[in-house]
Amino acid sequence: MLKKFSEFRDFLGENYFKLFITICILLVVLFATDYLLTPYFKYSLPFNLNPFWLVLAFLFSLAITSYWGLLAGLYLVMAVFSFDKIAFVGGLRLPEVFFAGFLIVWAFQSFRQKKLICSFNKLSLPILIFILANFASLLGTDDLAISVKRIGIIIYLAFLFHVFPHLVKSKKDFVISLFFFSFPVVFSAIYSIFQILNPTYWHVIKYIGSNWAIADLARITAGYRDPNFLAMNIIVVLPILLAPYIAGIVKNKVVPIFSIFFLTTALYLAASRVGWLTGASVGFIIAIVLVRSLKSSFRLIQVAVVVVLAIFLANSLINFAQENAFPKSAKSNKVGEVLEKRAESVAKLDSESIGDRLNAYKAAIFMARDHPLFGVGVDRFSYNYNKYIERSKTKYPSVSAHNIYLETLAEKGIFGLFALLWIVFLSIFILIKSYLKASANDKVFVASILASLSGFLISTLFLTGLYELFFWFTLGFVIILNQIYLVKYENELSKK
Repeated sequence: MLKKFSEFRDFLGENYFKLFITICILLVVLFATDYLLTPYFKYSLPFNLNPFWLVLAFLFSLAITSYWGLLAGLYLVMAVFSFDKIAFVGGLRLPEVFFAGFLIVWAFQSFRQKKLICSFNKLSLPILIFILANFASLLGTDDLAISVKRIGIIIYLAFLFHVFPHLVKSKKDFVISLFFFSFPVVFSAIYSIFQILNPTYWHVIKYIGSNWAIADLARITAGYRDPNFLAMNIIVVLPILLAPYIAGIVKNKVVPIFSIFFLTTALYLAASRVGWLTGASVGFIIAIVLVRSLKSSFRLIQVAVVVVLAIFLANSLINFAQENAFPKSAKSNKVGEVLEKRAESVAKLDSESIGDRLNAYKAAIFMARDHPLFGVGVDRFSYNYNKYIERSKTKYPSVSAHNIYLETLAEKGIFGLFALLWIVFLSIFILIKSYLKASANDKVFVASILASLSGFLISTLFLTGLYELFFWFTLGFVIILNQIYLVKYENELSKK
């Protein structure tokens, strides 16, 4: 065990190993604080990274090594954009923060060596046009301050996107970045189990609308504020762990299989219909692309068994919480009953949740009709919603369009939508070209990023994730794969 730990430390290198320890300490402290302080709040702490967290992050960063105080600086930069809370539409989540911290530390090290920390790439032009479309939408906004703040966030995310691919120079760098991208999400998934075992969380539901409940209990968020975004980020990370395992190119098979187990458990506890649908789609993509032999088929069956066991565990946790929260009236759920109830709500088009989304789609289309070129302004969908749909028609009126493309069209007009679609389709095209040029083993990594991006894009048919750091970092992985495979391949051709 110690030997494997030493090998892991040697693989990461001294600096990244220290960063890994820093992040682990912060995650433990933040999650422990959430667990202990939940009784004093109406609902589980959303980890808005208020000044308390900033001070905590700063102290722990300095405790490891002085220049990693930049982690705290990163939080402060984001706090400037969000003022009272880190709220990139739904709230900035811990795993995203820590991966961004890893990136900032990496960039700082390059800066100390007097190297450039960012560069342009194949997605730079559509991203620039998208940013310009955001500025153009100011012509239609009714609240300049809020819209400008959101544009500042987009510029910040675009900057991080340009930093990330520039720093990755080798396959080892790529694998290390995949690790830092994945492990905080797995950490959050493990915390979800502790969250549902927390007695003070069982009665949270009385403070939250029924759309946030399943089996009479609050849906698990694991520090993401919204269970749907917890599910979205799990879906983005799952292929990164799943693809190498099915392909059989990982030496340590215990870590990925346990990670898949905990991620699936958290996905079930989140009770996100979008997450379940997208998870099935991503699993199908991975199976189609990577199952090429009897061994890979067997490993796929192993994963299926792990998924079933995770569902059993999640259902047992729900039963335990029910029986303790409502001892007189609790009825144990049969395995799959939660899944069945959520599936039924999708089939009922007249349900409150579905009706809310349909009204949001209508409102977005009406806004685009009245403001086709530049939209109603960045982050102004919710404000303009009641001009088109009476909020009283739904019990839980929408605050977003529940669709990234419709919301972009409504808020940023046809120019914004055009730029977004350009980014999406160009990314897919780059990944397909990278897949065709990569070796057999390397195809696995390309397939995993393609599945991750596909999972995100499917999710955003029902959610709005434009301000999700994970989206921009996934685009960064697209460019990295382009650099590793396509540029190298083109250079080899030019030498012949």
